[in-house]
Amino acid sequence: MPLPRNDICVVVPTFNNAQTLGGVLDALAGFFVVVVNDGSTDATAQMLQERASRAQGGSLEVVTHSHNRGKGRALQTGFERARERGFSHAVTFDADGQHRVEDIDCIIDADASGDVPIEKHPNNAISHPLVVGRRELRQPNKPWLNVLANRMANFCFWLQTGRRLADTQSGLRLYSLEWMRGMRFRSEGYGFEFEVLVRVSREGVEIVEVPIEAIYTKDGRVTHFRPVRDVLRIAWLNVVLLFEKWRCRK
Repeated sequence: MPLPRNDICVVVPTFNNAQTLGGVLDALAGFFVVVVNDGSTDATAQMLQERASRAQGGSLEVVTHSHNRGKGRALQTGFERARERGFSHAVTFDADGQHRVEDIDCIIDADASGDVPIEKHPNNAISHPLVVGRRELRQPNKPWLNVLANRMANFCFWLQTGRRLADTQSGLRLYSLEWMRGMRFRSEGYGFEFEVLVRVSREGVEIVEVPIEAIYTKDGRVTHFRPVRDVLRIAWLNVVLLFEKWRCRK
């Protein structure tokens, strides 16, 4: 059985995604959604204010950073608010319109996807702290620089852990909030999602990957992922994490 929906919050970090965010929130109407406005300078703030004021049953909560702090920091802010609201798990969902809401059910009920079965504790909590949506990297419309960046990040993950994942950059994930509570992270940008995978893997916990679809042709889609810059940052983070690992072994 999948987790009950009332245990799950959807966290949407956003920075200047005014053109696509409305459609994303419409698609997520069946969930409680925490949107973290990470210092947007476009019409995002006004649109969120209007939507929050008419959200039925308080199903939308908006948290705002006064300035842009990075996707990783926005996600952590969303997790903190979700825990305060009493949720045990959070699904992360990008604001640029690349994800399908139907795939949320795929990662919640990973056992039904044909991938690695998820064992549950007696309290029905998922024993894996992280389930990752695995996109098809060779899609015709996916920018080749993004494909290369993803492959580089996948290689860095293997270098760190000796394990292989097909999509270390996917933004559609299911997190155990209780497991994340005690974690400390170095990165506040795009490297955060890579760092989470490394730290989870170092704990010896299996990371479940579930195939999902991704949309790269949506009108008005704005992505702030910069393949060269962000891969260089992940590479530097990789060096830092390797040094950290070496120090722990001394």
